Amino acid sequence: METLKERTVRYMKDIHAAEKGLLDLLDNLARDADAPGELILICRDAVLDSEHRQAVLADRLKEMGSQPSGIKDFTNSAIGLVVDAMNAGHCREDKRTMDVIKAHAGCHLLHGTYSALEAYASWVNDDATATMAHLHRKETEDTASKLLPGIQACARWVSQDVPAMAP
Repeated sequence: METLKERTVRYMKDIHAAEKGLLDLLDNLARDADAPGELILICRDAVLDSEHRQAVLADRLKEMGSQPSGIKDFTNSAIGLVVDAMNAGHCREDKRTMDVIKAHAGCHLLHGTYSALEAYASWVNDDATATMAHLHRKETEDTASKLLPGIQACARWVSQDVPAMAP
Protein backbone atom coordinates (compact mmCIF):
# COMPACT_ATOMS: atom_id res chain seq x y z
CA MET A 1 0.00 0.00 0.00
CA GLU A 2 1.19 3.48 -0.88
CA THR A 3 2.27 5.75 1.99
CA LEU A 4 1.13 9.38 2.29
CA LYS A 5 4.62 10.51 1.34
CA GLU A 6 4.73 8.21 -1.70
CA ARG A 7 1.35 9.51 -2.84
CA THR A 8 2.49 13.13 -2.43
CA VAL A 9 5.62 12.37 -4.46
CA ARG A 10 3.55 10.69 -7.19
CA TYR A 11 1.22 13.68 -7.37
CA MET A 12 4.15 16.08 -7.66
CA LYS A 13 5.80 13.97 -10.39
CA ASP A 14 2.53 14.04 -12.35
CA ILE A 15 2.32 17.82 -11.96
CA HIS A 16 5.96 18.23 -13.00
CA ALA A 17 5.23 16.28 -16.21
CA ALA A 18 2.18 18.46 -16.91
CA GLU A 19 4.29 21.57 -16.34
CA LYS A 20 6.85 20.21 -18.82
CA GLY A 21 4.15 19.83 -21.48
CA LEU A 22 2.87 23.34 -20.81
CA LEU A 23 6.39 24.76 -20.88
CA ASP A 24 7.08 23.20 -24.30
CA LEU A 25 3.89 24.71 -25.69
CA LEU A 26 4.49 28.15 -24.19
CA ASP A 27 8.11 28.16 -25.33
CA ASN A 28 7.08 27.45 -28.93
CA LEU A 29 4.54 30.28 -28.78
CA ALA A 30 7.08 32.68 -27.28
CA ARG A 31 9.48 31.93 -30.16
CA ASP A 32 6.87 32.41 -32.88
CA ALA A 33 8.10 35.58 -34.52
CA ASP A 34 4.88 35.89 -36.56
CA ALA A 35 2.58 35.81 -33.52
CA PRO A 36 0.91 38.95 -32.22
CA GLY A 37 3.43 40.89 -30.10
CA GLU A 38 1.32 40.87 -26.95
CA LEU A 39 1.05 37.07 -27.14
CA ILE A 40 4.81 36.67 -27.41
CA LEU A 41 5.35 38.82 -24.30
CA ILE A 42 2.68 36.94 -22.31
CA CYS A 43 4.20 33.60 -23.30
CA ARG A 44 7.75 34.69 -22.47
CA ASP A 45 6.62 35.60 -18.95
CA ALA A 46 4.65 32.36 -18.68
CA VAL A 47 7.73 30.35 -19.72
CA LEU A 48 9.74 31.89 -16.88
CA ASP A 49 6.91 31.18 -14.44
CA SER A 50 6.61 27.56 -15.58
CA GLU A 51 10.38 27.03 -15.39
CA HIS A 52 10.32 28.40 -11.85
CA ARG A 53 7.44 26.12 -10.84
CA GLN A 54 9.27 23.12 -12.27
CA ALA A 55 12.43 24.02 -10.34
CA VAL A 56 10.48 24.45 -7.11
CA LEU A 57 8.73 21.10 -7.68
CA ALA A 58 12.08 19.42 -8.37
CA ASP A 59 13.53 20.92 -5.18
CA ARG A 60 10.52 19.76 -3.15
CA LEU A 61 10.79 16.27 -4.63
CA LYS A 62 14.50 16.23 -3.73
CA GLU A 63 13.65 17.26 -0.16
CA MET A 64 11.33 14.25 -0.08
CA GLY A 65 14.06 11.91 -1.37
CA SER A 66 12.85 11.72 -4.95
CA GLN A 67 13.19 13.50 -8.30
CA PRO A 68 11.03 14.33 -11.32
CA SER A 69 10.14 11.43 -13.57
CA GLY A 70 12.05 11.75 -16.82
CA ILE A 71 9.80 9.10 -18.36
CA LYS A 72 6.63 11.02 -17.51
CA ASP A 73 8.16 14.28 -18.75
CA PHE A 74 9.20 12.63 -22.02
CA THR A 75 5.85 10.90 -22.50
CA ASN A 76 3.99 14.15 -21.97
CA SER A 77 6.17 15.88 -24.57
CA ALA A 78 5.66 13.01 -27.02
CA ILE A 79 1.89 13.25 -26.62
CA GLY A 80 2.17 16.93 -27.53
CA LEU A 81 3.96 15.97 -30.76
CA VAL A 82 1.16 13.55 -31.68
CA VAL A 83 -1.42 16.30 -31.14
CA ASP A 84 0.67 18.63 -33.33
CA ALA A 85 0.72 15.99 -36.08
CA MET A 86 -3.08 15.84 -35.99
CA ASN A 87 -3.16 19.58 -36.80
CA ALA A 88 -0.78 19.21 -39.75
CA GLY A 89 -3.36 20.26 -42.34
CA HIS A 90 -4.22 23.52 -40.63
CA CYS A 91 -2.70 26.85 -41.56
CA ARG A 92 -0.03 28.25 -39.25
CA GLU A 93 -2.37 30.92 -37.87
CA ASP A 94 -5.09 28.39 -36.98
CA LYS A 95 -2.47 26.14 -35.33
CA ARG A 96 -1.20 29.10 -33.32
CA THR A 97 -4.74 29.88 -32.13
CA MET A 98 -5.22 26.22 -31.13
CA ASP A 99 -1.86 26.22 -29.31
CA VAL A 100 -2.86 29.26 -27.26
CA ILE A 101 -6.18 27.57 -26.44
CA LYS A 102 -4.25 24.44 -25.36
CA ALA A 103 -1.91 26.55 -23.21
CA HIS A 104 -4.92 28.28 -21.62
CA ALA A 105 -6.55 24.91 -20.94
CA GLY A 106 -3.24 23.54 -19.64
CA CYS A 107 -3.04 26.39 -17.14
CA HIS A 108 -6.55 25.58 -15.96
CA LEU A 109 -5.65 21.89 -15.67
CA LEU A 110 -2.63 22.80 -13.57
CA HIS A 111 -4.72 25.23 -11.52
CA GLY A 112 -7.08 22.40 -10.63
CA THR A 113 -4.25 19.95 -10.03
CA TYR A 114 -2.40 22.35 -7.73
CA SER A 115 -5.69 22.98 -5.91
CA ALA A 116 -6.08 19.24 -5.32
CA LEU A 117 -2.45 18.94 -4.19
CA GLU A 118 -2.93 21.87 -1.82
CA ALA A 119 -6.02 20.28 -0.27
CA TYR A 120 -4.39 16.86 0.00
CA ALA A 121 -1.13 18.20 1.47
CA SER A 122 -3.06 20.32 3.99
CA TRP A 123 -5.11 17.29 5.01
CA VAL A 124 -1.98 15.19 5.64
CA ASN A 125 -0.23 18.08 7.43
CA ASP A 126 2.45 18.62 4.78
CA ASP A 127 2.59 22.39 5.14
CA ALA A 128 5.59 22.89 2.84
CA THR A 129 3.87 21.14 -0.08
CA ALA A 130 0.53 22.82 0.65
CA THR A 131 2.13 26.27 0.64
CA MET A 132 3.99 25.55 -2.59
CA ALA A 133 0.81 24.24 -4.24
CA HIS A 134 -1.15 27.29 -3.10
CA LEU A 135 1.35 29.69 -4.66
CA HIS A 136 1.53 27.68 -7.88
CA ARG A 137 -2.26 27.45 -8.05
CA LYS A 138 -2.54 31.24 -7.96
CA GLU A 139 0.23 31.63 -10.55
CA THR A 140 -1.39 29.25 -13.06
CA GLU A 141 -4.72 30.99 -12.58
CA ASP A 142 -3.07 34.35 -13.32
CA THR A 143 -1.33 32.95 -16.41
CA ALA A 144 -4.61 31.54 -17.76
CA SER A 145 -6.22 34.97 -17.35
CA LYS A 146 -3.36 36.60 -19.26
CA LEU A 147 -3.59 34.06 -22.09
CA LEU A 148 -7.29 34.69 -22.77
CA PRO A 149 -6.63 37.98 -24.63
CA GLY A 150 -3.93 36.11 -26.56
CA ILE A 151 -6.54 33.65 -27.82
CA GLN A 152 -8.68 36.54 -28.95
CA ALA A 153 -5.73 38.31 -30.62
CA CYS A 154 -4.83 35.15 -32.53
CA ALA A 155 -8.41 34.64 -33.65
CA ARG A 156 -8.48 38.19 -35.02
CA TRP A 157 -5.03 37.76 -36.57
CA VAL A 158 -6.21 34.72 -38.56
CA SER A 159 -8.89 36.79 -40.28
CA GLN A 160 -6.27 39.06 -41.89
CA ASP A 161 -5.42 36.40 -44.49
CA VAL A 162 -8.95 35.13 -45.16
CA PRO A 163 -10.85 36.67 -48.08
CA ALA A 164 -14.03 38.49 -47.14
CA MET A 165 -17.26 36.55 -47.57
CA ALA A 166 -19.43 37.50 -50.52
CA PRO A 167 -22.76 39.13 -49.58
